[in-house]
Amino acid sequence: GWITQWGPTVECLALSAARPDRLVFGTSGHVFLTDDAGATWQQRYCRPFPDGLFAGNGLEVTCFNSVIPDPSDPQRLYFGYMDIGLLISADGGASYRAAHQGMKYQGNCFTVAIDPADPSKLWAGTGEWGSNHGDLCRSADRGATWTVVGNPASGLPDGQTRHVVVDPTSPPGRRTLLVTSASPAEGKSTVAANLAVVMAQAGLKVVLVDCDLRRPTVNKQFDMPNRFGLTDLMLQDPGQWNGVLQPSGLNNLHVVFSGSVPPNPSELLGSKRMHQLIEHLHHQADVVILDAPPLLPVTDALVLSSLADGVVMVIDYGVTRIGEAVQGKNQLDQAGARVLGVVMNKIPTGRRGYSYYYYYYNRTYYEGEGTGKRRRGRRSRAQSAPGPATSLADSKLEPSNPTGQ
Repeated sequence: GWITQWGPTVECLALSAARPDRLVFGTSGHVFLTDDAGATWQQRYCRPFPDGLFAGNGLEVTCFNSVIPDPSDPQRLYFGYMDIGLLISADGGASYRAAHQGMKYQGNCFTVAIDPADPSKLWAGTGEWGSNHGDLCRSADRGATWTVVGNPASGLPDGQTRHVVVDPTSPPGRRTLLVTSASPAEGKSTVAANLAVVMAQAGLKVVLVDCDLRRPTVNKQFDMPNRFGLTDLMLQDPGQWNGVLQPSGLNNLHVVFSGSVPPNPSELLGSKRMHQLIEHLHHQADVVILDAPPLLPVTDALVLSSLADGVVMVIDYGVTRIGEAVQGKNQLDQAGARVLGVVMNKIPTGRRGYSYYYYYYNRTYYEGEGTGKRRRGRRSRAQSAPGPATSLADSKLEPSNPTGQ
């Protein structure tokens, strides 16, 4: 009984976690809802308009992109539409309201996702119809307001986000992320800093900790001195840790630099005091990001992986050897780390067909500067070797490519 003049095509379908017998789906011009596991159906949109559109309860409909029931509220529904945007119903579809405050592209909502650990947090993929422009937006107040968190300025390529999936196994609440790479000079510190900036801009309270005690660089990213940091905190009693966070110059983002170089970094990072410090930081932040040393030269990153809820591995495009990347990933697996994914860093933007300049470093990397070896190869002038990291204290605070896409 749900086939209409638009045909039987089902554009989207969803089950309600809060009401197991409720099933909602949308066709090209209507929404249908059942509260008895499909025995009977209610058609929500039936009043035709002169231009061929359909409406019900004050809602005009052209085409459904997504329909998502709130897992904590059996009456709350989120709808994504073409040419209309995001709409929310708080009464099971009897009435609707627009919910696009803060979105740049308000006319089209392609997908909606709800954090299963916190239903007040939503994600939406929006875009401009007729082009490939689009943004990824985040709401922390059940859709009342939105913040653009994914666009070219934050490193997400310009394009429409058609699907968003929230990992249901992700630990709720506080999170610790570890960022590392297989070998030195792959850009993991820049990626860690940029990731911290993006999360802070999204409204999360973030603490970035420089755990690369042998060769720290986070203070250089923010153009600040490395006078006091992690090593110094490890020598203090936890009761003295109040006020240890240093402001980064950005809202919601604080940093803990590495401090002085200790004689035994791995032992220090694996100590009980380090566990206590991470727990202390979580009382002041939503996310703690650990910038760890590379995996292959030293064991520090593997030691730290036991403190992290997830690990992000950075790979330098055209530089990282496949064998080294696989070896680093295998080490994380053997240590029981939860690898969330890989960031492909420094992807070239020029024409295809360039020959790239390859670098590799020997295992004396941490013994000082100038010990690395270089293998030469042809390169185009348009494809230059990676330059020094830009300080995040400058005006160019937006990450260049934190997602690696």
